Amino acid sequence: MVADQVRHRTTCLYRKEERLAHTRNNEGKACDAVLTLLEELTGTVRSRIRHPEKERIGPPVELRVNLGQQNYAMEHTLIQSFPEQIKYGVRFHKLIKPVLDVLSGTLPGSAIYYLVCPLDAGLDLKPKELNQAHDALVYWIRETAQRLNEKSQQRSENWLAGRRVQDSETDTPAGLQFEVTLTRRSFRNPDTPADKERAGRLYPSRVAPEDLDQSRMDQMRTSLKRKLPKLWKCKLEGARTVLILEDQDIALSNPVLVRECVESLMNQRNDWPDEIHLVETSTKRWYVWLLMRDGAFSPNESPVEIESAELFDITSAG
Repeated sequence: MVADQVRHRTTCLYRKEERLAHTRNNEGKACDAVLTLLEELTGTVRSRIRHPEKERIGPPVELRVNLGQQNYAMEHTLIQSFPEQIKYGVRFHKLIKPVLDVLSGTLPGSAIYYLVCPLDAGLDLKPKELNQAHDALVYWIRETAQRLNEKSQQRSENWLAGRRVQDSETDTPAGLQFEVTLTRRSFRNPDTPADKERAGRLYPSRVAPEDLDQSRMDQMRTSLKRKLPKLWKCKLEGARTVLILEDQDIALSNPVLVRECVESLMNQRNDWPDEIHLVETSTKRWYVWLLMRDGAFSPNESPVEIESAELFDITSAG
């Protein structure tokens, strides 16, 4: 079941360096992704594209468009799992990306390394302080990784055979004001091509908020309160209404969690749109999930994959 596959809840924000989050403005492409899917579902072609929010004509939704004779109103929102998640992610990216550029792939032994930082790591650092923090982290990670590797080498080969062993150290590096943890995870079969390629890589993460479920619910409630009244006005004009939820979070969110949250909140409202779609935009290939259509939620639908490079920034056109 799709639901079982994506239900996993994590306590840390793990992000591989090639997917490290920094917020992108995907509004137009997310709308184009859903519109492309609707063209296929309805067997029609888009026409009469308007941008009410920019043109100041009618309810200020992102997009009004015709599919055949039916007018559609589309509204996009980027969802968050906790307050200011986007801001925190941008600042963490600025803190950790230079560290990854220097260290990832160079750390010792047949292992990968995980760095766990506080949720707000790097949030209040000024440019000069960021440079100092980069140097402090690079020095501490390099020295700590060497100690963890030496600790692993001291074990007997017979004891290590076929095992995945983890060793960790937690400290506040000199020059920093927050505590970090570095974990070394050895490979069970270090001679495989895949593990050889990953050896020495560093994967950053942040500790998730303790009240994550409630926080996610609160953030979604705020988004629905801002977006749905605009779509409802369009619905009263005869438009078919579509809410597009964009998710850039590969750590704390997944389609099942989003659907459950939205379904719970929609049952407290009367201004339902005709459709709700979720667009996952954390990788080059995007996934479009149909969460709800005509009042019925669809927990077991499979997503449609779309190459993001093929999409058009439709809300900036015109």
